[in-house]
Amino acid sequence: MGETTSAVPAHESPKESVKETLISIVIAFVLAFVFRGFVIEAFVIPTGSMAPTLMGAHMRFRSPQTGETWPVGPWFLRGGNNQDPAPFQGDAASPVVVHDPMTGARREERQVPIRSGDRILVLKYLYALREPSRFDVVVFKNPSNTGENYIKRLIGLPGEQVAIVDGDVFTRRPAAGEGSPTPPPADPVKAAEGWARSDWKIARKPADAARAVWQTVFDSALTPPTRGEQRPFRGPWQGVDGSGAVASREWAIEGRASYAYTGMLPARLRWNSAGEFIRDLRFASGGGYPAALSWAITDRYAYDESYRIPYDAIAYFPVSDVRLRAGIEVGSDGTPPEVAAVVKARGYEFRGRIAGGEALVERRSAADGAEPGAWEVMSRGAAALKPGAITDVEFWHLDQSLWLLVGGKRVAYAEYDWTPAERIRQATGHELARLVDPNEPRFGSGKGLIDPRNFEGPRLEWHVSGGPVTFHRVGVDRDLHYRAAMFSATTAAWATTPQTTITLGPDEFFVCGDNSPQSQDSRLWSGPEAWVERLIDGKPGVVPRRLMLGKAFFVYFPALAGTNPIPMPDFGRLRFIR
Repeated sequence: MGETTSAVPAHESPKESVKETLISIVIAFVLAFVFRGFVIEAFVIPTGSMAPTLMGAHMRFRSPQTGETWPVGPWFLRGGNNQDPAPFQGDAASPVVVHDPMTGARREERQVPIRSGDRILVLKYLYALREPSRFDVVVFKNPSNTGENYIKRLIGLPGEQVAIVDGDVFTRRPAAGEGSPTPPPADPVKAAEGWARSDWKIARKPADAARAVWQTVFDSALTPPTRGEQRPFRGPWQGVDGSGAVASREWAIEGRASYAYTGMLPARLRWNSAGEFIRDLRFASGGGYPAALSWAITDRYAYDESYRIPYDAIAYFPVSDVRLRAGIEVGSDGTPPEVAAVVKARGYEFRGRIAGGEALVERRSAADGAEPGAWEVMSRGAAALKPGAITDVEFWHLDQSLWLLVGGKRVAYAEYDWTPAERIRQATGHELARLVDPNEPRFGSGKGLIDPRNFEGPRLEWHVSGGPVTFHRVGVDRDLHYRAAMFSATTAAWATTPQTTITLGPDEFFVCGDNSPQSQDSRLWSGPEAWVERLIDGKPGVVPRRLMLGKAFFVYFPALAGTNPIPMPDFGRLRFIR
């Protein structure tokens, strides 16, 4: 006799008990909370200290002339809380007045809706498995108020001395027994000797981080169209011949998005930082340009413009870490011309050149008033401009390194290594000891490193020999610039002068915001919260390891329009964070 079995009919499914259902729900919730608590957590960016890389609550404007959009931080707050902006910005009595960062055109608007901050995902406790890397975007507890979560870029690692010099980061590791925890000498001139040590190294950004933080200064693709009898827009690029004289016949630039050179002799595109060719141009829509738009390359952010920070009322630092880029089109007949991108900065001319199938990175001494030296080839590779095609060319002067990219591929690369003291001498034309000497009346109580007027800006050119050549999408971008600042009326910010050089302990980190002029970060922190000082670390200006929460890695829900009845993210800005 066989066994008898019972089976559920094929058309029926087993019934789950209420108990099993509740158990499944509880398990799901537990897994979700564990995942959120120990793996990934979502955060909302509260402020603009990382703008425009990551944005807190902000307004967004669109230029009717160029079609470009740009963000601006909140102007008006509720109840004096800097993290609680009014839902609509500007009214009849106090409109929002901003300027198009590409053209300088003035805009006056009212009832501008505020957008919420970017929403990001953070890998929590990643740093329990591996050490943080320089230039990571990190989330941590604010040492001065641990109830707040902060997000900044990591620039100083445990065991390092950190110096911020002309916008860049320099580090060194003190030798054993050097007495590194001891503050630098009280005498600023004596302290300056510390920045002359030969073991200082500049911190160079990897390519993906560098691309993520380039800040656009100008792009010819955004040249506004000319309407009716309106005078055409004149941007910062000016066509000159080999001697530097204006060559209006050989160059077609004014009012154009692409710049055509029709001559055959050596010629140049020259960056006109003074903006002397801008003359109160106006569009039919009523927006006008400033009478003298400056094209100086500085650490100014359009995001920061407000009634508290007017368009032209702040002293900004010149930025010499720049990227020149263009799509270069050469004729289909004849020999391709020689083309070079040139950055003159810090007493040198740096050049990325394409000639005869070769790609070369070169430099020569070019101090003001001195005869230029001979060109020194620092790196070479193979590259050519394809006749009858448009070839993308980029030249980077970044973190004391030189990159030449052709068709998106790096074809030549070189570095130059200066100490902080050498960098200051090259960037200002003055010895460091003089800039920090309180007895030097020209530099005002030893604040020479804090005054932007002591630093020289870059000069930019494109060189061409042979033609015809057309430059498309002619752009200039600048790097992040960690500015020197004052912590108080008499004390410079941490790491920005030899006297405030900071030495990190084995569990301490140094962080800065990408929006350096408006970031409260390690440079400007006083002592930590009382319990942090007592139980973890009492040093000002650092993030203790125990307050690190994790690494920000993805913008999963970019800023929303505050007036949208249905919350819709800007899907074009979904991205990994570099």
